[in-house]
Amino acid sequence: MTTLLRFLTRGVNHYQEVIEGLLERNLGISKYFSYIVIKSPFIKTHCPIERLFPHQH
Repeated sequence: MTTLLRFLTRGVNHYQEVIEGLLERNLGISKYFSYIVIKSPFIKTHCPIERLFPHQH
């Protein structure tokens, strides 16, 4: 079975921590590939991240 996931992380180091955590849990991930998109040629509508993750004091 092939599954495609998209992650939103604080940065590359955080992404690596997330991936390593998933691999350590032995969830059945046999291999993974990472592609980092710096700038996309596609124009997409979006929701500001502040709306998804409001700053909490």
